Amino acid sequence: MAKGWVKISRDIIDSDIWTGKEPFDERSAWIDLILRANHEEAEIKTRSGEIVKIPRGGLFVSLRKLAERWHWTKKQVEVFLGTLWGTGRVTLKGTPSGTLVTIVKYDIYQSRRDTKGDTLGDTLGDNLGERTRRKEDKEGRSSAHSARTPREKVPEWKRKSDGLKALVAERAKAREENNND
Repeated sequence: MAKGWVKISRDIIDSDIWTGKEPFDERSAWIDLILRANHEEAEIKTRSGEIVKIPRGGLFVSLRKLAERWHWTKKQVEVFLGTLWGTGRVTLKGTPSGTLVTIVKYDIYQSRRDTKGDTLGDTLGDNLGERTRRKEDKEGRSSAHSARTPREKVPEWKRKSDGLKALVAERAKAREENNND
């Protein structure tokens, strides 16, 4: 498969295909998080009056609202976010008002690079460069793509349980701090 990226408008999340009645699969939920993440740092004021700083690549969510959006149970959302956390794809910070989800490698998924100059010639050049790299890989020469080592696999049960425990503990701590104020 060719490496690189495609430009997709965030408007897709409002389309009937994206907002249909079918439950999201994990891939769709992951893409939904990336699409909904802030493209630049921002601050929001929650219903409770709390000010939350949201970094680039972050989004402030209600687990209940994600469950409704994805047609999942709240527990499924917790387990999924716990899995993403356990595999290093996101960080999670619970607050009394919601959860701050930050996508760890957001800049890889949503480059800041200017795409206005992209043309057919530029695209063809990118594709030709990719074919050359693949050919070099097959011929045994080293390239940036072949030099990568896979990340150590974390057992699924550990990813899910550790991530879920961390999320629940973080939210409980935030609620306790809020009650003590």
